[in-house]
Amino acid sequence: IIDDVWSTLRDIYCHPFRHPNASGNQGIVLTADSPRGNPATVNIRGMRSSRKSKETTCYPYAVGSGMGFTGYGSVGTPPSQMVYRPWTDAIQRIADCVYNHVQSKLGGVPGINVSSPFNSMTLLSFRGKQVVPPHRDNLYDSEGNFMANKNSQKEDTGTFILVLGDPRIIKFQLTRKKKGHVTHYLAQQTHVLKHGALFMLNPMCERPAIRAFFDELEMSYWEHGQKVPSLLDRENGMGFGMAFRVCVVPRQINAETGSLVLTERERKWDAQCFHDNNKLLENFISDKMCSAMAEEMYESFHSMYECHKTIQEVNAV
Repeated sequence: IIDDVWSTLRDIYCHPFRHPNASGNQGIVLTADSPRGNPATVNIRGMRSSRKSKETTCYPYAVGSGMGFTGYGSVGTPPSQMVYRPWTDAIQRIADCVYNHVQSKLGGVPGINVSSPFNSMTLLSFRGKQVVPPHRDNLYDSEGNFMANKNSQKEDTGTFILVLGDPRIIKFQLTRKKKGHVTHYLAQQTHVLKHGALFMLNPMCERPAIRAFFDELEMSYWEHGQKVPSLLDRENGMGFGMAFRVCVVPRQINAETGSLVLTERERKWDAQCFHDNNKLLENFISDKMCSAMAEEMYESFHSMYECHKTIQEVNAV
């Protein structure tokens, strides 16, 4: 599937940027995001994510917004700037390959539902000193129950990330809602994600529960992320992650642009809460630096591709 992986990335990173309302399927769609713990910024400055969709009117298959968009702004992207791309044959082959591997390894394992093929993939992007604050992908109530009305991912399904490009660090911290971080040395875990690895985010980790080894009285859960850059090469590094999920919340999209068809509530929310984001995006697009950054992005991607393409060939020999 390596050719499918690189062709998918090239469709995004080797073409001009485009506005959320512009038609087409190639190039990075510019958005002005407010991810938790970060000020509003245009996505190519932070390189957070890119998104896609298979159908032209709704997304039973999508590459996109992490938990999906349920009207609660879980990923900090204004509703009017949420854009999905076609679920291509190449992505289907990658998804099938990952799913078949996952099912062969985890089929029948308690607590992890792998009965449904993936229908969502978020392309995570990392450059230089980007920071991903500690967070959970899914939301639970105070009793540890999955909140179906605030998540689009299917309950008890994992997130499986195909790691690409330069290595990065992912940190896990066990947290309690009232008392904060658990200070035991085993309550912090660090993993280095290298090119070609398949990483699983276990749904049992994010669910609040009594973990008696650490605390017999209060529920705890694992968050992932850190307040420092995740890439080992903080100056010139570039990495990606194809995060596969099973989502169950359909959304209608515009067939030409891939943008969401917003409800009246979402339109009002977008105008009230994301006015500064929308203005920031328009100002950035009118800035002459935009085209220069596109060229820089292409050069960074090409350099990273040549590096890891060579490693792939050497390893194959």
